[in-house]
Amino acid sequence: MENSENRSREYRAAYKQMKKEKGFYKHLVVYLLVNILILGVNLYEMYSGKDPWSWKILQLPFFWGIGLGAHALQTFSSDIRFGKRWEEKKINEILDKNKKNDNQ
Repeated sequence: MENSENRSREYRAAYKQMKKEKGFYKHLVVYLLVNILILGVNLYEMYSGKDPWSWKILQLPFFWGIGLGAHALQTFSSDIRFGKRWEEKKINEILDKNKKNDNQ
């Protein structure tokens, strides 16, 4: 019984990780498409005589890139605060506390 519970728990954890990775890759694709579009507009403006490389144009890719990097760290790193290790530790603390309360 415990083996099937462990397998079920592992499956849920793997499913949750898959959903996080899928969300990150969707975010990455949108980031790339939007920034390629912006680059295309900038190139068009460059050939029409305007200055396309202003800070205003570069703000979106820069700050969005920071957000995308944070999303990648959250998705692929288990050492970030409140990551998987923290979750497991907290779950075990709560289970131990509940067992102690049930025994009293």
